[in-house]
Amino acid sequence: ADGIICFGASVLDSRNMPIAGVAVSLLAEDVSEKDRERIIANIRRIATRLSARMGADLERARLP
Repeated sequence: ADGIICFGASVLDSRNMPIAGVAVSLLAEDVSEKDRERIIANIRRIATRLSARMGADLERARLP
């Protein structure tokens, strides 16, 4: 939809296959460039932690 921005990352399992995702959608007008960087970093951190708990091989995984 117009005016909406979404950020997301995959959660991987022990075979490094995607099994879930972490995402957030916001009004684009409410998100500054600084906010974008912070949101992306947090989404990646959360997806990486969840992937590790699911047994993903983070050394081999191609996480963004």
